[in-house]
Amino acid sequence: MGAALWRQARVEEVVERPLPALGIRFRYCITVFGEQRAPWRDSAAHAIDDAIALELASWDESQQQHFLAVPVGIKTEKVRDAAG
Repeated sequence: MGAALWRQARVEEVVERPLPALGIRFRYCITVFGEQRAPWRDSAAHAIDDAIALELASWDESQQQHFLAVPVGIKTEKVRDAAG
């Protein structure tokens, strides 16, 4: 049971969504128990950097990558620009 609980998302599993040409973009923020803990970012990579800075991500030495510990998540929101 323990091994399954410590890993919610590895950094490589966070998908960057392409920005469509229709004036729609996505933004990302770090949450803990569903509550926002960092400002909105234009890329998931920058949101992961926030998690690392807030010590909400851990380093897995064997995988050589960061992972988000439960209950940390990345919230994604679609934003329509004024032109779109």
